[in-house]
Amino acid sequence: MEKPGGKCYTNPMNPFQLQTNKKLIFGAGERRKLVPLIDSYPPGGVALFTGKSIALSEEGKDLIETVKKARPAVHITLSGEPSPAMVDEAVEQCRKEKIVLVIAMGGGSVIDAGKAAAAMLCETGSVKDYLEGVGTKEPSGKTLPLIAMPTTSGTGSEATKNAVISDRGEGYKKSLRHDNYVPEVALVDPELTLSCPRAVTVACGLDSFSQLLESYFSTKSSVLTDTLAFEGMGRLVKSFLPVCEDGGSDVDGRSDLAYASYLSGVTLANAGLGTVHGIAGPLGGLYDIPHGVACGLLLKPVMEMTLKKIAVKWQTERWEGKVTRVATLLAGRPVQTYQRAVESILGSLEKWLAQLEIKPLGFYGIEEKDLGKIILRSDNKNNPYHLTAEEMETVLLSVL
Repeated sequence: MEKPGGKCYTNPMNPFQLQTNKKLIFGAGERRKLVPLIDSYPPGGVALFTGKSIALSEEGKDLIETVKKARPAVHITLSGEPSPAMVDEAVEQCRKEKIVLVIAMGGGSVIDAGKAAAAMLCETGSVKDYLEGVGTKEPSGKTLPLIAMPTTSGTGSEATKNAVISDRGEGYKKSLRHDNYVPEVALVDPELTLSCPRAVTVACGLDSFSQLLESYFSTKSSVLTDTLAFEGMGRLVKSFLPVCEDGGSDVDGRSDLAYASYLSGVTLANAGLGTVHGIAGPLGGLYDIPHGVACGLLLKPVMEMTLKKIAVKWQTERWEGKVTRVATLLAGRPVQTYQRAVESILGSLEKWLAQLEIKPLGFYGIEEKDLGKIILRSDNKNNPYHLTAEEMETVLLSVL
């Protein structure tokens, strides 16, 4: 088989799997299909998780009333990242009713809370008992069906198999994870993101791009996740900055970001992430810094170290092709050599951070003396180059 330019593919097509939602409903106005969806489930109550912002918006109020008219509903409004105590309390509240379906309408944190509650309604004990690296119990995989309706474009939680749970007191941000926890239905209506504030849009977009780029470069990536990740990056590069500048009400731009976010969830669930998220997770567990901002800050220095180390140790046609392809996408013109491609990617990321006015870690109260405990909790996940503790320190100092 030959590429359009005549060059043969030399990399083998390794075996792969793809796991995602049983059903995806995507498009402006598609939230109106919620009632028929609800009606397709057996009789019983609904646990409805919403964020505060969507619960106050006109669209959100209409949807909440729609759900309550369709089924007996336990409505739980959340603010901030879900903690073990928050999830346990919500589950206890839901156990008083005959819940057969969970609906999560909000940002990634709300959807994660819905995922955790849907799972824990089929388990015993606290959600903390089942968290990776925290608890001692293995999730059974039993869960109530979940309809995920994102109101931000960033985490891709509507397509992932984990729920991120944070405990700022104990300083961790860990996952409740099982293949069965991918939401049964992702109902993605970009119109639900139109009222998303600029700061949230910025942070979410940086998270989404980080997830797409890291899954594209992941050592567990496949020909399919590569295709999806690159498509997502293309959509995001086209619309991210325009939406953040003055296009917040542009449905087409918001649709690009919503689709990119969904694809980032699919690719991270199937290919995994890298060192950016390996450090950003502990950062968010210890300090009150938006996850997307942490990812955005770390992206350039981590990529700089990773791509330069690949060039020295593991540069192959596979990596060289990926790097030049991303560089060409970001630059909007062909980039021919590996070195120029690396320079182009790093330059583009630096311009993004400057244009979006991203504050350094110090703005969030993080000091040099804090770096040790951050690094101690960090890992490289599926990054093609594994940074040492000293290299992680260099990365963090560069954005302090």
